Amino acid sequence: MAKVEMGQAKVDDAVQGSIDGSVSLYSVPTESDRTYVVEFAASKDATIEVIDGDEELGSYELDGSSNDYLASSSGKDDAAAEFFMAHQTKSLIAVRGQPGTSFSFRVSELPQGFEGGGLTRTVMVSGGSIVEADFDLGGQFSQVSAEVSWSANADVDQSLYIDGFTESSNNISDSYCPCSYTLSGSGSNYGSVILENYDSLTVAVEIRLMIG
Repeated sequence: MAKVEMGQAKVDDAVQGSIDGSVSLYSVPTESDRTYVVEFAASKDATIEVIDGDEELGSYELDGSSNDYLASSSGKDDAAAEFFMAHQTKSLIAVRGQPGTSFSFRVSELPQGFEGGGLTRTVMVSGGSIVEADFDLGGQFSQVSAEVSWSANADVDQSLYIDGFTESSNNISDSYCPCSYTLSGSGSNYGSVILENYDSLTVAVEIRLMIG
């Protein structure tokens, strides 16, 4: 039976710890269907895993077999990051490594659209779902291009909507990726990039806006 140390963590809080047994486990309150990133660093070879789904400790696989979201760090100068989408009100963070290994991690929520400012966003699109990333053009007539790219082998349709109209769309069936497409349009007020994932796996999609 693995020796497990339990702890609590919060979104946006930096957590520092040391592995005393074989697994250090932290409970993190999350919101369903929100996208997060976990940043991780360790003093020696170690992995961090996000275990998402249930709320009872007994239902988790603590042997490393439940690795939908997994990142590794080989030392203090080798930081790692992993995106994940929460499906329940609690996620577990499992840190595995040699006893005595010190580590740090932080879980942060990613904005789904562009409400936080900036022109580049990574959004998580779960299997069979549709995600809308909104942006504000500020009332100025603009030429807009959206570069949409992802690495996983997944069929993701993309559409660019501006001021209520479909400006551009791409429904090419993709089998082999990385994939990258550019959508173009014009408008003055509000827009969105609509992503529809036809596969079963969750896909990290990067959207880069170019507004003229």
